[in-house]
Amino acid sequence: MEIESTPIDTKNFQTLLQLKDSTIKDSFDLYSGLFVHNKYAKQELKKLGLAVEKVKQKLEKVNDESELDLQSISSM
Repeated sequence: MEIESTPIDTKNFQTLLQLKDSTIKDSFDLYSGLFVHNKYAKQELKKLGLAVEKVKQKLEKVNDESELDLQSISSM
């Protein structure tokens, strides 16, 4: 994951960076083992995917609304 610190980082983003730094060194075998042997892993992975999709949809809606606002301003 190519994310880096910026001058405007929030505390939560800094926490995300720390999490990335601590997990990026872990092997795929570790995550594979956790996935295979954790009976809740598939369910949680699905929930994570749905949550990401929900955020993506909200961002796209905001973007679409912003584009509409810009179009209405430029047509004046």
